[in-house]
Amino acid sequence: MGLLRYQLFLSHTVTFIAIWYTLLQNPDVIPDGIPDAVVRYAPLWAIVILGCYAVTSIGYSMMTFADCPEAAKEIETQVKEAKIELLKRGVEL
Repeated sequence: MGLLRYQLFLSHTVTFIAIWYTLLQNPDVIPDGIPDAVVRYAPLWAIVILGCYAVTSIGYSMMTFADCPEAAKEIETQVKEAKIELLKRGVEL
């Protein structure tokens, strides 16, 4: 049985925070090519990247939204039936 989505998110977050905190406490283990500001602002970058992923995911879902032609036909017939019923009751549309 796999983990639930929040459990995966929580485990990744705890792992990220543990690594980030370790790097903040031990700056001597950071390679020479990585600036100190990258490590210091890593949580901010993680939030920005998560936001970009969320916007992209929502946009992709909206572009690939599946239409339901059967449901559209059913709604059209229900609207026609409702109009007929209203005309029988004397309501003019």
